[in-house]
Amino acid sequence: MKDYIKKTIFFSIYKKYRFLYDKYVSFMFSTRFILSASYHMACLRNSIENIVFYRHQKKISTNIDWKNINSVLFLHSKMHFYPPEDNPGRLYYYSGITNVARHIWKICEGKECFYMDVKARELGPIPKVDMIIGLMSENFRLCAKANPRAKKILLLVNCHPLYRAKVLLSESRKLSKHIPPSEWLRPNLFFRVRKYADFIVLPGSQFTKNTFLDYGVKEIPIKLFDAGINTDVLFSAPETRPKDKVRFIYPASHMGLRKGFFRMLEAWRKLNSIISSEKIELYLVGGNEISFVRELTFFIKEHPNVYNLGWVSDADQVSYFKSSHAVVAPAIEEGQVSAVLEAMACGAIPIITEQCGIDLKHGIEGFMIKDYGDASEIAEYMRRIIEDEFVRKEMSLATITHILKYHTWKSFEENFKRIIM
Repeated sequence: MKDYIKKTIFFSIYKKYRFLYDKYVSFMFSTRFILSASYHMACLRNSIENIVFYRHQKKISTNIDWKNINSVLFLHSKMHFYPPEDNPGRLYYYSGITNVARHIWKICEGKECFYMDVKARELGPIPKVDMIIGLMSENFRLCAKANPRAKKILLLVNCHPLYRAKVLLSESRKLSKHIPPSEWLRPNLFFRVRKYADFIVLPGSQFTKNTFLDYGVKEIPIKLFDAGINTDVLFSAPETRPKDKVRFIYPASHMGLRKGFFRMLEAWRKLNSIISSEKIELYLVGGNEISFVRELTFFIKEHPNVYNLGWVSDADQVSYFKSSHAVVAPAIEEGQVSAVLEAMACGAIPIITEQCGIDLKHGIEGFMIKDYGDASEIAEYMRRIIEDEFVRKEMSLATITHILKYHTWKSFEENFKRIIM
């Protein structure tokens, strides 16, 4: 009854103020023109800098004498990771970017460690240190400039900003959807920070690295690493999965263009046209992009076998991963999707794009989507999982094996130490 009242109120308000929504959409389409112009200007700047400043520059040596590193400055998002208040009660305590930061901080223990928030408006006195490790930000540039002799490691978590801008603009045009502000990243910030970095480290696959090479980042060595996950909490529990249907889960920090939200909706419609809706269900877990609430509301009304769970507690998210047969992530730009890794650790079969930054053996450890714009391909992989119980069991075991081999925190720390030591 409450849901009915909520929907009635929503549609009455929508009908009354539809003209405001139309104006908003027209404004956002004009904004897309501005963002497109910004992207092309950034591409021009990138080309000029590659030719003028970096063409004859020799590659920087990544050799670091770890024994002579006495002090380290770590720049990260205080919202995600803040050492003095790092406890399970914090909102993003279990998130992928927080876990990576926590283990990097652990590696630096034994040195004199300083911490600064990348988003702080006033930095205060910048300490003189031997090494700087930090996320891409204006504060990283300021700290690097104040420490010219320090080794500077730029920690990135996504593909090249220009690649991100390009695919967002392309997706926006194809789907006739605007780009939410939360998804747009200023391309020029990377140019200002790039010149101060001795080398770049980022989670992901060769695809992720290639987005930087394709845009001319060749003077700075780029090191890849695989993020870890908490295997003591995330493990398979097949007895919790429904026996009379196959459950799919779509986890996303926000359900927008970058996460392939509309591709997911289209694929589900295709699947429902060939498979009985009583045999399948879809869990949507994560933040609802406010710009697309209308589309999501209509989609859920259209498909009763879809459950929008929104933001959930970490314990609930783990239970949803364990009770799912497969995880779907048709993302168009990422670094390395920690939510997919966590679902895989619980035995959920991944159906992902190469943009997710996870190397899989296609058809053995999961399915790699060749064309994220092809909803039929995604639906076909889901159909195979539904109709073949043997595939479900064998692929689920292969998925768990993949995680235990490449994505434990022990292997992460060993790999990261090789990078900086």
